[in-house]
Formats: sequence, C-alpha cells, structure tokens
Amino acid sequence: MQQTVQPSVILWYRVYCASMLVLYFLMFVGGIVLFIFRSEALGSGNETLGIVYAAALVLSSMFFGLLFMVSFFLPYRPGSWIYHLLLIIAGLPSCCCMPASVALLIYWVKPETQRYFGRSA
Repeated sequence: MQQTVQPSVILWYRVYCASMLVLYFLMFVGGIVLFIFRSEALGSGNETLGIVYAAALVLSSMFFGLLFMVSFFLPYRPGSWIYHLLLIIAGLPSCCCMPASVALLIYWVKPETQRYFGRSA
C-alpha cells in the first residue's frame, strides 16, 4: 500500500530531472548551432566531421531528454522506482551531476521512498 506522505526526495528528484532537461535542451541547441556553423567551428576541411558531431549531439540530447521527460509522467509503482533509480545513476559519471546524483541515491534507496512506490524494502 502506498504512503500518503510524499518523501522530500521526490521533490529534489524532480528538480534534478528538470535540470537535466535544461541541460539536454542546451545540448540540442548546441548541436543545431554546430551544424549551422560547422565550417567556422572546425574549418572548411572538416565539414563531414562537423555533421557527425552535430548529429551525435542532437540525437543523444533528444534521447536522454525524452528519458528525463517521461519521468514526470510515470505513476508511483515499483517499476517506476527502478526507472527513476536508473536516471539517478545516469548522472553519476558526470562531474557536475555527481554530487546531486549521490545525494539523491542515498535518499532514494531508503525504505520510506521504496514504500511510497509500493516496493517492499
């Protein structure tokens, strides 16, 4: 059975997801700008490389942005808890995201958070 009191880590997790969405939106814009100014950014001989870099930025930012956007619409179910856990873990390799990810991870695995999602801790 689901708790009625929402753990405070849920709010901070939503802030984390919103921040990641902003980050991936900026990466998307950066990929578009790189595509437009690829010859100025990389030189006229590296236009193909510029297209590859721009495509990688645009596609990866769209993929990860979609993953973080979906997190706002998932119900509070045991499977959702795992999905959110994986998104928190996805921030660990980044130096700028690691402090937030570690703090979230500590509170995410607590029994009260798991019970809120219907998991037996």
